[in-house]
Amino acid sequence: MEITKDRKCRLAIDGHVLLQNEKTGVGRTAQYLIDELVKNKSFDIQINFVDLFGYRCRNLIKHYKKQGCRIKFCWWMPYSIYNKVFETLKIPYFFLFGQRNDLTLFFEYQVPYKVGTKVANYVYDVNYKVYPETVDHSTLVWLDKNLPIYCDRSDLILTISEFSKKQIEKYMKIKESKIQIVPCGVDCDKYKKLDIEKINFVKHKYGIAGDYILYMGTLEPRKNIVILIEAYYLMTQEKTNIPKLIIAGKKGWMYEQLFQKTLEYKLEDQIIFTGYIENDDCPVLMSGAELFVFPSLYEGFGIPPLEAMACGTPVIVSNADALLEAVGENAIYFCPMNAEELCKKINCLLENQDLREKLSFSGRKWAEKHSWKKAGEKLTAVLETV
Repeated sequence: MEITKDRKCRLAIDGHVLLQNEKTGVGRTAQYLIDELVKNKSFDIQINFVDLFGYRCRNLIKHYKKQGCRIKFCWWMPYSIYNKVFETLKIPYFFLFGQRNDLTLFFEYQVPYKVGTKVANYVYDVNYKVYPETVDHSTLVWLDKNLPIYCDRSDLILTISEFSKKQIEKYMKIKESKIQIVPCGVDCDKYKKLDIEKINFVKHKYGIAGDYILYMGTLEPRKNIVILIEAYYLMTQEKTNIPKLIIAGKKGWMYEQLFQKTLEYKLEDQIIFTGYIENDDCPVLMSGAELFVFPSLYEGFGIPPLEAMACGTPVIVSNADALLEAVGENAIYFCPMNAEELCKKINCLLENQDLREKLSFSGRKWAEKHSWKKAGEKLTAVLETV
C-alpha cells in the first residue's frame, strides 16, 4: 500500500468486536490494539458499526470521534440479523460502509462479502482442526465451511504467535508470506502487584475468604479445567488446610461438566465458581492469588498467564506450544493430560517460597517486555505493507 506525504492510509476497522458486553480474549485484544492504532495516528481511521439505532455503540461513537476517528454505522439493522444474512443474501459490505478506504481490518475471523478494499483479518488459532472434540458441533461445521472462504477474501492474515502461524499454514493451506504475527501484550500499568485493601475488597465481592489458587478464563473444554479440578481433588486427599480453588470466568460450551465434577468429588465448599469477572477486578484477583494455574489444551497465545505474571503471581501452565512462547522460562510446566503431575507441581510451588519469589520476579520482568504499545507498533508496521 502506497502512503504519500499528503495523505495517510485510510484504515477502516470493523467495530463489532468492541460491542461485547463480557469481553473474551479476542475482545480485549481487539480493544487494546484498536486504541493503540488510534493513539499512534499513523492512519486516517474509520470505525464501522452495525447496530440498530446505535443503542449499543453510542458511547463508543462519542469516544472515538473525540480521538479524531471517522464513524460509519448501519443504524437500521441489528448485527445479529446482518451476521446471519450477509452471506445468504450476498449484501456487499461496501454497500453499508462505502469504498473510500484503502484497507479494512477485521478482528473476529469473519470477512463479509465484497468489502470493497484490501482486507486484513485476524485468525487467532485453528483449535477446531486440532481438538475438534472441544468445539460444539454447530461452530465446528460453521468454521469448516466458512473460514477457508474468509481467508481467501483476505489480503493479509494476522495471527498472534509463531505456533499459530505454522498451524494456519498447515491446516488452511495458506502461503507463509500471507501471514504476519503480531504478538499479544499486557497492560503493566493495570496488571501489577496491588495493595491488600483492594485485594480484600474484591475477594469479599466474589465470596472469597483466605488464600486461594486461581484459574481465569472461559469455562469450556479447550481450557481443560477438568484436569485442574482432578488435581485439586488429589491435593485434598493428601493434605488439609490447602488454599481454595477459584475458577473465574464466563460460562462457555459444556461448562456444566465442571459443576458435576465438583459435586462428584464433594468439593463444593472448596471450589468457588465466580462467573464472569469485571475487567477492573481481574488484576486484583490475580495479584491476590498464591499462584495462577492455566491448564489449557490449546491456545493461540495465552494472555491470562502473562497478565498474572505482570501481577507478580507465580504461574503454572500446560506445555501447549503457544504457551511456551507466551511465558518463556518463567513458569512451571506440566503435561495437560496428567492430573497427578499437576498436583505435584502445585504442591511443590506452594511449599517452596524461594521458587515462588524467583518466578514472581522473573515473570514480572518478562511481562514488561510485552506491552500493548509494542504490539500496536508492530501491527501498524505490518498494515502499512499491505
